[in-house]
Amino acid sequence: MSKEDHDHVVKMVIPTKAKLRDKVTPTLIISALVGGFALANLRAQPTDTDTEVVTYCLLVMSVHACTCSALTSAFLLREINHKTEEAAGAWASRHPLLIQMPFLKFGMGCLSYLTSVILMTYENLRHRPGAQWISVVIGLMSTSTVVATAIALALDKPETPTPLGSPLSISNEASAPANAIAGPSEGNGMEMIDTQM
Repeated sequence: MSKEDHDHVVKMVIPTKAKLRDKVTPTLIISALVGGFALANLRAQPTDTDTEVVTYCLLVMSVHACTCSALTSAFLLREINHKTEEAAGAWASRHPLLIQMPFLKFGMGCLSYLTSVILMTYENLRHRPGAQWISVVIGLMSTSTVVATAIALALDKPETPTPLGSPLSISNEASAPANAIAGPSEGNGMEMIDTQM
């Protein structure tokens, strides 16, 4: 492998500081927001019935997970900003799980919060069966949408870019000058040029 090919592969594998910040920053904000919602519900959550106790435990889990996500994001963002471009990419390549930790923690906290809201609705509307089950179904639909989106993104396989030096890459690079000279073609026919004076 030539040096140019090696550099191309390295750029595809090692992320830049901008990409690392894009991975870390969103969870810093949304985790603090969801954690605040969970903490507000926790303060007013009774523990008289079994359902209310389970709801309380889910809210506690959500507060801790979201707070951990926000703090981990802040620590990682500080570490990324204090490194050079090359050092940040190499450091992130050595710690892939650490980079994903804020999102994993946020996912756990968000799922716990959504489930607690469903149980809270179920318990508070126990004397109104119609409204109770309508609210529960709406909550289950919203939660299932989040879970289905996460599963779809996790199972999605990104296309592998064609490395430089491969037969397909060489073929595309060789045909590029000819395509540039010929220009775009229209239809399947060939345009005749009249050279008669």
